[in-house]
Amino acid sequence: MIEDPEARPDARYKMLVCQNDPNRLAVINTVHISPDLIHWTELPTVRWHQRGCEPVGSSLYDPGSHRFLIFTRPDWGDRRIAMIQTRDWETFSAPRMVMAPDALDRSMAEHYGMYAFNCGQIMLGLLMVYEPADQTSLHFKSKGGPIRCELVYSLDGSFWRRTLRTPFVGEENAMFWPASSRVEDGNFYLYGTASEVEHGNFFPDRLCSSLKIYRTRVHRFLSLAVDPGADYGKLALRQCVLHNGSIHWNLNGENATCAIYEITKDSRKTLRSHKDCIPFTGDSIDWEPQWKEHTTNEDLKNRLLVFELQMESGDVWSISGDFTLLGTTESFRYEAFQTLPTRSGF
Repeated sequence: MIEDPEARPDARYKMLVCQNDPNRLAVINTVHISPDLIHWTELPTVRWHQRGCEPVGSSLYDPGSHRFLIFTRPDWGDRRIAMIQTRDWETFSAPRMVMAPDALDRSMAEHYGMYAFNCGQIMLGLLMVYEPADQTSLHFKSKGGPIRCELVYSLDGSFWRRTLRTPFVGEENAMFWPASSRVEDGNFYLYGTASEVEHGNFFPDRLCSSLKIYRTRVHRFLSLAVDPGADYGKLALRQCVLHNGSIHWNLNGENATCAIYEITKDSRKTLRSHKDCIPFTGDSIDWEPQWKEHTTNEDLKNRLLVFELQMESGDVWSISGDFTLLGTTESFRYEAFQTLPTRSGF
């Protein structure tokens, strides 16, 4: 189920339904609508999947393009990740492949499903990678072996990339399906099911499944860490144009400071120094640096800046603020013509 923020009141919620047709060895994928999550009406002529697929998927709303993205399988039992798009819940694109196992996966791994969700200006996904235990049978391979969730991401919803090929959650149990997520009080919560037995044990002799709830601070999914053997670590952004305010850091560190430089083709100026920055030690999802000799940032607006974070130890997860990050040639153009890139998604 998913909420449609632009729908008429009686269709505010959508439910993607899968009906098994054993006589045709097919799945019928219908759409139901509801005003209140209690009363549901089927749209009898609408099919959200042209071929038909079992319910191993998820959906999210892309506010930038006013479309819904459905992540599913290309066909019943086809363990790869496909994406379907819709804007009106009446017409749906054909499934398009977005994720499939490759040479860096373990032997005979299959991509079982993907739970996708919005995270600030990007989209994140938990890719369920199934590692079959039976690698000798010439028949279907669906018994035994764990299902692990890996973190993937997309800048535009259409093209997805993988991060570390290690379990993000669910390594201690066979995570079968993350069901939903929410953000509350500065924390991200993920809800999913887990089992003490590996995949394929459809008729266990005892109760062995559970609901798992994972929690992390908001936007803390993948971090850069200071090398434990180093005296300190530094992280510098590419050139950017600050429109208003300052840069905010999501970090947990010791003696963190921030410097700001103005970088052009012909010069480099230090506008804010590490020495002048008031050091921060602690855990914050929204640390805004302060400098002893500067009480405002009005002098930084619309200039080509490089922000540099330095700290003795710790992790940094994300940054935020009212700024535009530039590539090399984009910074040349801004310096010459004061133009900002109009592209989005990359």
